[in-house]
Amino acid sequence: GASLKLSLEEMVQMVRDRGDVLQGVCGHHAELRQMLEESERQAALAQDEANQLAIERDAVQSRCQEEEVEFASAQARMFNAESQIQNEEAEADAEVQTSKGQKAAASEKVDQLQEKTIALKAQLKGLEDETKHLQSRIAFFESDTRKLSDENTSMERTIEQVKKKMNCVIC
Repeated sequence: GASLKLSLEEMVQMVRDRGDVLQGVCGHHAELRQMLEESERQAALAQDEANQLAIERDAVQSRCQEEEVEFASAQARMFNAESQIQNEEAEADAEVQTSKGQKAAASEKVDQLQEKTIALKAQLKGLEDETKHLQSRIAFFESDTRKLSDENTSMERTIEQVKKKMNCVIC
């Protein structure tokens, strides 16, 4: 009996020890379950945050793509504008060169006309001098003609007088 009692007490003690271990394990298990639940809750929060960040990332990527498209479009418009400006500059340069050529031709024409004008003025001056000379000669000839006319008239009178005297002598 005593050995059975001792064995039974050892077994009870072992069951108590095991119960204590089991309670410790159960307590530890409960703590682990709470930690697991907290981890799952934090994981769910982290997943929600990750999902929100993914949505924001997708929105940012979408805006990025839109801005890249807009940037490419702006670059194309800028390139077209630069090309148009270069074309307009080339046209303006061509017009300037044409205008310079026309100006040079007009300037040369003006120079030629000025030379002709100077030559014509000199020719006109020569003609005016010649006209004055001719007018003085005409005046001289008119004076000479009047003298001759006067002399002619005087001679005709003289002839008439001589004729009358001769007729008188003949008569």
